[in-house]
Amino acid sequence: MDQYRKPDFFIVGAPKCGTTSMYHYLRQHDQIFMPDEKEPHYFGEDLKKRPDKFIDNEDEYLNLFKDAKPDQKLGEASTFYLYSKSASREIKEYNPDAKIIIMLRNPIDFLNSLHSQLLFSGNEDEPDFEIAMELEEIALRDEFFIERKLFPNVDFYSGLVYRKLGIPRDLFTPVFAISRVAGWLAHWREQLGANRIFRPSQIYTGAQNRTWIPSDERVSSTGA
Repeated sequence: MDQYRKPDFFIVGAPKCGTTSMYHYLRQHDQIFMPDEKEPHYFGEDLKKRPDKFIDNEDEYLNLFKDAKPDQKLGEASTFYLYSKSASREIKEYNPDAKIIIMLRNPIDFLNSLHSQLLFSGNEDEPDFEIAMELEEIALRDEFFIERKLFPNVDFYSGLVYRKLGIPRDLFTPVFAISRVAGWLAHWREQLGANRIFRPSQIYTGAQNRTWIPSDERVSSTGA
């Protein structure tokens, strides 16, 4: 697609470092063209890319810039190029004259900003940043986590959100399970076919007799 020009500059950077603001500021300049798709991530062959979100076809990539005027500089803002070991080399080979704008931020300010975004999105419910960080540190130092080589995952933070929503703690497990049902059914369907790669499977052989003991008569595992 020779009729389309190649980008003149790229904006890369870490999360919450102002790349989105810079993208919108530059779009307002008459001599600069930024495509509607902010982060096509065409370069960076070592990045894990979602095929439904990122572009891997050159014609499709250059088509993003088809409406640019002849006197405009072309740019895009695929921020994850910062994390790629090959993106800078690929860009240099593609357009030796291209410039790369790297946006970074004081780590302390970055963490506070990220924490604010997590509060807004519902992935964090502790408004005090220092307490939120301390909760994670406590979990990482806890012997229960260390012995089992466990790390706080999405359910660790989801539990905080569920607590804030007023969901009883004894319902956390079934609520967590609901979101996984689709995945479990997908694996079950795979096992019905000719797929040789199975997850560990369990075969249901029917209900078994179990002796029920009233809760007030049960003995805890600690013997108390």
